[in-house]
Amino acid sequence: MSPEDYVIAVECVSGEFVCLATRNGDIVFYNIQTRHVESVGSVEGGLLGMTWSPDQELAVFSTATGSLLLMTHTLDPSGDSGSDLVPVTEVPMCPAEFGRAEPVTVGWGRKSTQFHGSAGKQSAREMLVQESGSAHPWDDLRPRVSWPEEGEYFACSCIDPASGGRRFRVWTREGELFSTGEVTQGLEQCLHWRPSGGLIASSQSLPHTHQVVFFEKNGLRRGEFSLPPHPSWQDGKCVVQELCWNCDSTVLCLWLEERKTPTSHPLQSSIQLWVRGNYHWYLKQELFSPLTPDSALSASLQAVQWDPVVPLRLHIITSDGCYVCCDWRWRVNKSSCLTRDNLCDVAVIDGDRLFLTPFRHVTTPPPMRTHTLSLPSPILTISHAPPPLVNDFLVVTATAEVAVFSYSQSDTQRKTPFPLPSPKLVGLARLPVATSLVRQLTWQGAESLVGVVWDAASGRDSVMEFQLIVDHERGRVKVEKRCSHSVPPPHSSIISLSSHPHSGSTVAQATDGTLFCHSPSEGLLPWKLPSGLALKFPEGTCDHVSVATFHDKEHVVGLNEFRRTLYVDDCKVATGATTFDLHNEFLIYTTDSHECHFLRTSSISVVATSDPSDRPNLVEEGKRRVERGSKIVVVVPHDSKLVLQMPRGNLETIYPRPLVLSKVRRHLDNRCYGDAFLAMRTNRINLNLIYDHNPQAFRENVKEFVEQLDSVAHINLFLTELRFCLVTILTPGILNFRAREEDTTKTMYPVPLGKEAEREEKEGGGKVDKICDAMKKVLLELDENKYLLSIITAHVKKSEPELETVLLRIRHLSQQEEGREVKKIEETERKCGRFEKDRTRGG
Repeated sequence: MSPEDYVIAVECVSGEFVCLATRNGDIVFYNIQTRHVESVGSVEGGLLGMTWSPDQELAVFSTATGSLLLMTHTLDPSGDSGSDLVPVTEVPMCPAEFGRAEPVTVGWGRKSTQFHGSAGKQSAREMLVQESGSAHPWDDLRPRVSWPEEGEYFACSCIDPASGGRRFRVWTREGELFSTGEVTQGLEQCLHWRPSGGLIASSQSLPHTHQVVFFEKNGLRRGEFSLPPHPSWQDGKCVVQELCWNCDSTVLCLWLEERKTPTSHPLQSSIQLWVRGNYHWYLKQELFSPLTPDSALSASLQAVQWDPVVPLRLHIITSDGCYVCCDWRWRVNKSSCLTRDNLCDVAVIDGDRLFLTPFRHVTTPPPMRTHTLSLPSPILTISHAPPPLVNDFLVVTATAEVAVFSYSQSDTQRKTPFPLPSPKLVGLARLPVATSLVRQLTWQGAESLVGVVWDAASGRDSVMEFQLIVDHERGRVKVEKRCSHSVPPPHSSIISLSSHPHSGSTVAQATDGTLFCHSPSEGLLPWKLPSGLALKFPEGTCDHVSVATFHDKEHVVGLNEFRRTLYVDDCKVATGATTFDLHNEFLIYTTDSHECHFLRTSSISVVATSDPSDRPNLVEEGKRRVERGSKIVVVVPHDSKLVLQMPRGNLETIYPRPLVLSKVRRHLDNRCYGDAFLAMRTNRINLNLIYDHNPQAFRENVKEFVEQLDSVAHINLFLTELRFCLVTILTPGILNFRAREEDTTKTMYPVPLGKEAEREEKEGGGKVDKICDAMKKVLLELDENKYLLSIITAHVKKSEPELETVLLRIRHLSQQEEGREVKKIEETERKCGRFEKDRTRGG
């Protein structure tokens, strides 16, 4: 190969061949198994690019003569030779026509058709001429071709000879021009069609802004978002070398390089990951070069490509021959402490900004938020503090800085939530290792951090512990390295690190699903099951792992997103699961059948610790339908609030029946009858549960119940909801119905496992009669006049209504009213007579 000839494109075809295209026009196939090299053709004039369709049946070659050459690919059945490329058609890259999707319009509403006067019309024409512009000096002038996943069309961006600027066109796979993109000034070289279709992405560089722009298949512009400047780069300006969507169209990756100037050497580069939610674009991650400590400072990026199978895996190659593979996982940044003072702050990363919302008090749909915190550089990760400072958190930036934010104790423990408390920056510190080394940093204890670090010397991951010193009074933060423990062989990598929010137990997961417990003194030890065996997830690794306490025993909860299975230790508790979260009494998870399930932690512990050969079945506390694609954001501890996020990004707050009943039972156990009544009334819970939950406790605290409600309407509502149910009695030839009292803890709201209250047998009289008699007695003692309607209701509600007593009471009341009216009239007459007498004397 001559110095003028070089490889311009490489692609894997059919899983066993590698196709190479050279600048001089040679097309070569290399058999991976046999290592056989075969030249299948040559294009006269040379090639500038090669792109294969998603089904790998059609290849588009961009020639140096300004044409697109479409060729089909056929494999040799004998296997002796690699394959053949058969030309389909060759079309000019920049035709003059628009394409068959050209819109029919007369321009009504456009600025160019409006009246501007003679001078204004001429200036509008000049503006249109300037819009086409010319290519940027840093443009490599090479065509770009991109296919959507369906493979019916492809887009080609190239230099338009007429204007000298970039423009893209959409073609069918038969080589027919479909549409031409609208003229866009400052369009750059990058181009990528979203795999799921709908949007074609490119970038636009203007003197005042730098944007990522989107187009539709018909060539019309659909939207854009602006790129933040880089203060450390020359003039803060950059070039978008390439951009690409991942295979499930959820993340847009940008490869940026510092704009070349005479004083900028070496050039800096970075990788940005953008995510769209609720019509807002978030910058989730930014990685700066050098990506590894072994890379030279002058090493630049040479290739960036998403994995075609694993959605969140990115492959990177640098100019010094270093290969980097990055894996990400989706995670909700929130505090997992199950305490009452937890504000349930959910943090959202957007470049160097952090959006915070305390979901215990407010539900703010993104991209809106309660607080916005600005950091000196892009944010990499967030970790919340363990108790007692459960609302404090730290932020790690791309420049290896650690920022600690804190709430004041008076703000988090006050009774009224408004005005909402705001976190304050305590201080900044620098990590003793580069951010390219450490990942999954977790705030484990009051003064300790743990993270996963790659050890180049041993070729294995290590769990490194740091000492965190936070001086709130002086506003100082310091991070020091303590110790490091390598993962035991034969394992070499750790893919997740999780800590128990209360005990501080840290579990590390290896690449085969084996779990280790981190001990500062002993290193990484196998996580033991009650049987004494080492814990390993049965079906490979889990994407989301949490450590929790169920029934005074620590368990590991894991979710495998690919198989959609949910585990507690080695016990499979659910299939079809998509997300999960932990409540102080429940394990809550959503499924791909659009349901939300609730498992009581006490029953899970019984099942998980039993013999695998004789495990009892899990009993659900309840389930409910949710919107399609819903995912759990946060469940508020010691409350009934559950926040879900829809696929578009908007939020929905629900109050599931199991969480509401749990909250009501806690109120009743604590004799908070007023709070229990309001919760039941709001969520339409049958009020009989107030008595049925613990009859003896209610009868002993009837006065406290009345005083807390302190409302005739509320007391009447409680009395009128006391229930009788109809029981069918079958006798030969006769169908009878009889009223019988209902115990809601045995019918509507069964008592949870392990929560059975001691209940005494009924002796004489029924439930309703006992309640009515007790209520009458208390109401008469407190204030007969105030609670008269409630007293009458108690008489009438009994199994045998005391109507005579009610009528006598009403008669007595009417007589009292008549007596009061007569007294008023007599008093009025006396006053009038006294007034007339005084007036006569005065006359």
